Amino acid sequence: MATDTTTKEEKVPVKGTPAWFQYAKEQYGWVADLYQSVGELQTIIDQAVKQKWTKDRFLNAVQSTQWAQTKDAKERAFIEKQNSDPTTLANDINAKQFEIETYIGKQGYSLDTTALKNLATQAIKYGWDTNETARYVGAEVAKTGKTPGGVAGEAATKGLDAASVRQYAIDYGLKLDDATVNAYAQNLIMKTMTPEQVKEMMRRDAENLYPALKGQLDAGRTVAQATATYRAIAASVLNIDPYTVDFTDANKWGRLLSYQDPNTNETRLMNGTEWGKFLRTLPEWQVTDEAKTLYRDVASTITRGFGVVRG
Repeated sequence: MATDTTTKEEKVPVKGTPAWFQYAKEQYGWVADLYQSVGELQTIIDQAVKQKWTKDRFLNAVQSTQWAQTKDAKERAFIEKQNSDPTTLANDINAKQFEIETYIGKQGYSLDTTALKNLATQAIKYGWDTNETARYVGAEVAKTGKTPGGVAGEAATKGLDAASVRQYAIDYGLKLDDATVNAYAQNLIMKTMTPEQVKEMMRRDAENLYPALKGQLDAGRTVAQATATYRAIAASVLNIDPYTVDFTDANKWGRLLSYQDPNTNETRLMNGTEWGKFLRTLPEWQVTDEAKTLYRDVASTITRGFGVVRG
């Protein structure tokens, strides 16, 4: 796991990251980690991408940073110790491996021996502090870790932590990509964030996404709670599964939360009457018994009207 950094703070991917970031996160996770955690590297990478630097110019800029010089010094010290005192170095790595194994074991996860040895070696080689260890160990657990059930990678993709994150996102009406879910789950796995902190971050995102619900969100309600009655009305009027009503769909259901008052031009939450009228404009309503009855009555009235005219 070739990762190097001097970060003191765990970060979760946020909106506004560059277009290349998601690809880098998926293909070369350590590059994205460095971009987020090392400010001087972030500046260089941004400039290199924007100005289309050559490889040599980019490498020269990186090598001139304090981060690179610190990293190089640590690598040299590690190599010197390999040559001068390999026994002590091996003992240090073994001790760090035991420490990491114990650490993740307390969280309910395990890694194979190769992964543990690699992490321990990197930790000793680059002098990882507690935060760095938690972050990089967490990333490895997310990729190859096992739960007591023995499913590889379950910690980040199918485990309780990721499932919890996805449920929080549903509660707050948010759509999260897999990378963001895994980043939150990683923080939960390694205890660098609590569930309450994750939910608070999502509450803030929901406030920005649904300003009409700010008061209710401030009062401790989730988007799911604030819209539950509207969801039930939609299910009843349209005869659909209430869980198919996705308020993140701004062009359809989300219009509940961005209704523009015709009298004041204020953007607000629809009231019950407005919501009912809106639902009856949707294609789903056309096939309901209510619609069929209305159309039958209208057709009957028109027919009778023509009968009167002809008579």
